[in-house]
Amino acid sequence: MPQKSELIGNIEGIFIIFEKRMNIRKINSSFHVKFRLDRDSLGEVQIPADAYYGAFTARAIKQYHVTGHRAHPYLIMAFVMIKRSAAVANMKTKALGNNKGDAIVKACDRILSGKHIDQFVVEAINSGAGTAFNMNTNEVIANVALEIFGEKKGNYKIIHPNDHVNMSQSSNDTFPTAMHVSILFNINQVIPEIDELIKIQIKRQKNFLVIKKLVEHISWMHSQ
Repeated sequence: MPQKSELIGNIEGIFIIFEKRMNIRKINSSFHVKFRLDRDSLGEVQIPADAYYGAFTARAIKQYHVTGHRAHPYLIMAFVMIKRSAAVANMKTKALGNNKGDAIVKACDRILSGKHIDQFVVEAINSGAGTAFNMNTNEVIANVALEIFGEKKGNYKIIHPNDHVNMSQSSNDTFPTAMHVSILFNINQVIPEIDELIKIQIKRQKNFLVIKKLVEHISWMHSQ
């Protein structure tokens, strides 16, 4: 029979695998996870040291448990594209410095290439017009940009999630826009599936037509 220490070791091993697969972050966990302190206007929050999201996101994943599903990759892609476009526009108007703007653009390009997707941990359905998901995106981009800048995660005096990544934006605008763009991305997959569904329905219609004729014939025979 397994010893108690062996069972605890197995449970910890299963938890680590599950955490890596689902990217579940348990704050103040008894397991050996390194943390860093992330700060925003509401105060300090413990964040897993390897996480690219920040304080706002850490609070949000504790509060929002509506669907249990991650945001669709197309929604993430659309949001990051909006942030990239905003950085380019803000640099052109001189509202954002080129050094910071270029770092944000490079961070967006890195995410659009498929990196750091696991850091988008807030569900797509959340309160406040999608503010939590918008901030999750801002924080991830800011911390990736900080690394590109040669700075540590959370050094928001250099690149700030709200002041720089979210400059000239609102979740009331970004979320609906991202939804529309992600739908456009998905059309390329949806239309072929709808065409296939139409073919199946036409085929079944013909099959049911045969059954209908058979039923009518049997009914006619019984009526004689």
